[in-house]
Formats: sequence, structure tokens, C-alpha cells
Amino acid sequence: MDCPKCGDDMTAGILMGGRDGVYWLSKEYRKKHAFAPVTKKAKEEAGMFAIRSGDGIFTPNEDFYVCKKCGLLTAELPYIKEAAESE
Repeated sequence: MDCPKCGDDMTAGILMGGRDGVYWLSKEYRKKHAFAPVTKKAKEEAGMFAIRSGDGIFTPNEDFYVCKKCGLLTAELPYIKEAAESE
């Protein structure tokens, strides 16, 4: 997916939430590993970064794209589209 702001490639990932906050990590990492990264090296491999600290929430594994050049985060949420079409 191309960034709508700068045109660079965006990286597909997922959001994971827990008691420590909400984090983004790459889909490629998630396909290879059953658990979220814990070590500094694993977090770097996953491209993991914090979205929000504290107030952990659960987020479904939808597609969230990040542009690391301009910092834009976008999401594809098909379940919202389906809900709107059925109303």
C-alpha cells in the first residue's frame, strides 16, 4: 500500500494491546512467531513501536499500515464496512 501523504511504501502490521499499552508490529513478524516480541532484539526485528502506553485495550488483528517516513498510520477495517452496508 502506498502512503496517501508522501507516496512511499507502507508496511502492513497489526496492533496488539495489553496492560502495558498498544503496540504496532509487522505482519511478517507475526506470521513467523506465535507470541509478541519481548526482547529488544525481537522488538527491533518486528519493527515494534508503542502507539499508547497504559490503558491496555484489545484490538482485532486487522490490517494497519504504517509509513515510517512521515509517521502516518492507516487501517483497513472491513467489519466496519460490512456493518455500515447492512444498516
